[in-house]
Amino acid sequence: MKSLKVVIVLTLLMATLLITLASAQPKNNNDKKNPKKGKEALGSTIIDSYKGSSRFFNSKKKPHYVNPYKSTGGHNAGRGRVTCDNFPRVCRVKGSSGPDCCGKRCVNVKTNKLNCGMCGRKCTFPEVCCNGRCVNLWYDRRNCGGCQNKCIRGNFCYRGMCNYS
Repeated sequence: MKSLKVVIVLTLLMATLLITLASAQPKNNNDKKNPKKGKEALGSTIIDSYKGSSRFFNSKKKPHYVNPYKSTGGHNAGRGRVTCDNFPRVCRVKGSSGPDCCGKRCVNVKTNKLNCGMCGRKCTFPEVCCNGRCVNLWYDRRNCGGCQNKCIRGNFCYRGMCNYS
């Protein structure tokens, strides 16, 4: 019984090997642009065993985006990272996280909870940064439930809702 299993496994391995070799297509090296010398010039063929066997082997590398402001090692390792303390205009680039520079990072001091209104001013737990001020959205009448959400005159803000009953 055990020998039967071994024979079946070997047969399957041989079948997959034959299929792989059968799907390989020969390449001709008879380039007129680039003539070769010796035995290769006589019309020899090279079998590319990866041809037709898998998309993985045949796939070409796609070019990937390299951020010029971030050093990842390799040939850029000695240059270091471009930071806003040395180059303040970096924060004004499209796609930046904010127009202001705080501690070598681009931030928006009007909305950043860790740099609210100015660098280093942190809002406490229930507060958020609205237009550079730390406010509690649950009880602030001018920012009730969200920034710039004003309650009508005479109403109060409770749990983020105006005139909560």
